[in-house]
Amino acid sequence: MYGATGVVLAYAFFLSIMGLVVFSVLISLINNTMRSRIEALRRGETPVLERGHVLILGWSNKVFSVLRQLASLEPGTKVVILAPREIKDMQDELRVASMPRERLTIILRSGVPSNRSELERVALAHASGVIILSTDAEDSESVKSMVLLAAKDDWPGKAPPLTSEIAHERNYELAKIAARDRLQIVSSAKVIS
Repeated sequence: MYGATGVVLAYAFFLSIMGLVVFSVLISLINNTMRSRIEALRRGETPVLERGHVLILGWSNKVFSVLRQLASLEPGTKVVILAPREIKDMQDELRVASMPRERLTIILRSGVPSNRSELERVALAHASGVIILSTDAEDSESVKSMVLLAAKDDWPGKAPPLTSEIAHERNYELAKIAARDRLQIVSSAKVIS
């Protein structure tokens, strides 16, 4: 229309196509980054940024009683649960147990509670209390977590109350040794009997 030569038209066409390519790559990068971030949130792989929360390590059928007790004692409490289960499974069990209606903020993370880096990811140092539950009636993970918590000396301020459940009475003495008098140990078998 303006009497441009073929070279100028080819150059303008090339610039237009390159602009579209660069724009589409940029949109694709933003889309993929957002999608991966949302997936990481769904899988529970992101760090917890809360302060003053109650940290529950492990998962068993007693978690519902603990959550209800926390909701009745301190409504509005933030609870972080770290368990070696899928987030979706924990959400489904909480939904079936009618836990979303309780007056708690529940944050779920998937991971191994006896791993130091996993404990750092759920802000252990800033928890107001820690509760260890025996996962699937196994005490091995509880004892490992107790050893980690009993050895922790770098609390920012006073150490929070630490409580652990032992499912089998035969493991109580081992748990006392692992706890080094820094954790309260509850033997669920003894309480039930």
